[in-house]
Amino acid sequence: MKKIIGIDPGQQGGIAIFEEDEMKTMAMPLIGKEIDIAKIREYIFSSAKPDKAVIEKVHAMPKQGVSSTFTFGKGYGELIGLLKAFGIPYIEVSPMQWKKKVLSGIDWKKRKGSIMRICHESLPRYRTYARKKEETTRWHCRRSLPG
Repeated sequence: MKKIIGIDPGQQGGIAIFEEDEMKTMAMPLIGKEIDIAKIREYIFSSAKPDKAVIEKVHAMPKQGVSSTFTFGKGYGELIGLLKAFGIPYIEVSPMQWKKKVLSGIDWKKRKGSIMRICHESLPRYRTYARKKEETTRWHCRRSLPG
């Protein structure tokens, strides 16, 4: 039984766990404005050790404040550190990579809002309680994982 973790880093991100046909999600846990790494560790090890993880590869954005950029980078580094510390193999996938795969075949002019539409169509039973970011994380991981 494979266990795969999907991570959308940042304060508005989330964690998705795939085990066989079951999917669980959690909004990114925070302590103030920082990611709660202990809560993430507890969540991802709630059952067997994950076989692999997919994390969105992020970078600083133009016009983002120095303090918020530092906090964001610190959180991203802590997430990578958590995966490395527990020997969980991971791949980093850029937003451009996963959007290209998820939105393949959709006209660029019509892509605005397409990710959410695709997630809702593909994962309708999760629509009522899953946050949009969590759905995106789940869908992206399911579509972009090798093997």
